[in-house]
Amino acid sequence: ATVEPDSKIDCHVATFPTIDGPAPACAGNALSWSVANVDPTLTLNLDGITDTERAAITKAVDAEAAHAADYPADTYFGSKVLYRDAQLLAIASALHDKTAFDQVAARLAPALKTWTEPTGCATRTDHCFVYAPDWSGVVGLTPSFGSDVFNDHYFHYGYLIFAATIAVKEGIVDQSAVAPVIDALVADIASPGTKQVPTTRAF
Repeated sequence: ATVEPDSKIDCHVATFPTIDGPAPACAGNALSWSVANVDPTLTLNLDGITDTERAAITKAVDAEAAHAADYPADTYFGSKVLYRDAQLLAIASALHDKTAFDQVAARLAPALKTWTEPTGCATRTDHCFVYAPDWSGVVGLTPSFGSDVFNDHYFHYGYLIFAATIAVKEGIVDQSAVAPVIDALVADIASPGTKQVPTTRAF
């Protein structure tokens, strides 16, 4: 960040200790700064890696892809493992590592299909979501860390939203298949407010 102190600010008032040494304390009534924008990216950028780095990353991805993690039933650990595999899928795709890609896709696609089945909770008590009218939002059955009382939805559901986004981008699931549940999760954590998910839903 670039800090532009006002010319009227007096930075000779005092100093205070920091881990980088003494820092000046300034007195004034205005301070402004600017920070360069950084465009967000969906996946890790592997541009510019060396051949040695590529080989090391590929070896690590192959090892992780071959190690099929269980998909827990709850909204936190379950979604987190989906996120992990989506990251692996994206990296394998960037490396053109078809073996690792196919290994991850073979388990990620059916897991996402299960989690995003709109009527899944009608036949099971895990790996599914329902709209909870008493809470005015979406709740995953087999909750964790209080997600059944609206705690931590933004990152529980964020993991799953990311995983589905990568899976659609990489062509291993159809957008139309995951959209109903994923759209409901997005509304739950990011809607500015509707009748179904009012602005005060988290309270």
